[in-house]
Amino acid sequence: MGPRIFPARRPLIAVLVALAMAIVGCSRKQPPEATNDAGAQLTIVDSARAAAGCRWIDGKVPEDGFLDPACPAVKVWEEKFGTTTAGQYEVELVELLPAPERSVRWVAARGLTFVRQPRWRKDDALARRLLARATGETDPSVGRLVGELVGSIWIADDSLSSPQFAEPVLAALRNGERPFVRAGVARVVLAANPKVPAVHAAVVSLARTPGPASPRIEALGALTRHSDYENRGSVDEATCALLLDASRDPDALVAANATKLIAGSRIVAGCPAKWDARLTGLAEDPTLAALHMTLLERVAELGTSKQQQQAVAILRRVVETKHVDSDTRSAALSAIGQRDPEARAFAGRFLYDDDLLLRLDAARILGVEVPLGPPEDAGADAPAPPARPDGGARGK
Repeated sequence: MGPRIFPARRPLIAVLVALAMAIVGCSRKQPPEATNDAGAQLTIVDSARAAAGCRWIDGKVPEDGFLDPACPAVKVWEEKFGTTTAGQYEVELVELLPAPERSVRWVAARGLTFVRQPRWRKDDALARRLLARATGETDPSVGRLVGELVGSIWIADDSLSSPQFAEPVLAALRNGERPFVRAGVARVVLAANPKVPAVHAAVVSLARTPGPASPRIEALGALTRHSDYENRGSVDEATCALLLDASRDPDALVAANATKLIAGSRIVAGCPAKWDARLTGLAEDPTLAALHMTLLERVAELGTSKQQQQAVAILRRVVETKHVDSDTRSAALSAIGQRDPEARAFAGRFLYDDDLLLRLDAARILGVEVPLGPPEDAGADAPAPPARPDGGARGK
């Protein structure tokens, strides 16, 4: 006769048996596969090709193009293969990079940027595949992403790195035929290899060398962020001097971006010691752009009393200059509204401006309704522009 099992213990034994069976069952279960709406297994290749049918959206510059994120196929890709799960498919994503369809290459390259601990940083075979795409990619949007992947390869001479890739990575930074790849490399290579003198020297050389704007702009930004990080919230003199030189560059886009970096932000320090020199340059510049407004607004907020007066005077000139583009004039008037003690008197001159954006800004500063027509259309209730000190009415 076997041992007696008391009724009170039977539920406990049943639970233990069920738990053991569940553990065994789980150990035999295969990892879930991604499936489509019909329940069939969805491969990474199928999903990438489905996303290729989505609408392509061009950016302001060719490197900024992307697939419509609202497209259902893109959403499936992002969920299954493209963001948090990308690390599980690193090899497959690299294999997709030479695909003939631009969109397939784009989703693959973008997916790789989400891999947290990428093997390609030091894996010989994967790194060489990425380096091959640096010289083979012809699309700017894909090439910029490929450049970021190449730039993240570790090339320092230590146990975690692959020094044999130093020359190929630096060559990708110098590659003149594909500026979009160079821009991607420049964006990240210094952050990935902060202690390699050759990398720093190459990025400085790129920033100084005349050529396409986007790689030089990325190089200037990378050097500023690197200096800010290394110096715990300040940018060193050598980098600030480089930025000041770049702010006078013949390439207007390079100059404007360098000016913005000199201004600094609440995230990355700028170069306050160079503000006087840059204000002098802007006071003599007849063609200011919206990016310059960053410096003028920041100086008007944080500069000395003299610098603030200089900045406001330049902002006023921008608003008053009709041939300056609408966005820049609007940015200048908005900055005046926030920083100029006499903003209301100045804004009244533009309440009936031909430019609707300026009307909106002026109305906001004055706290009145936006007039939709000329003053005579508004009748007696129209807000009148402030009077001049000499008694005359201010014009438009």
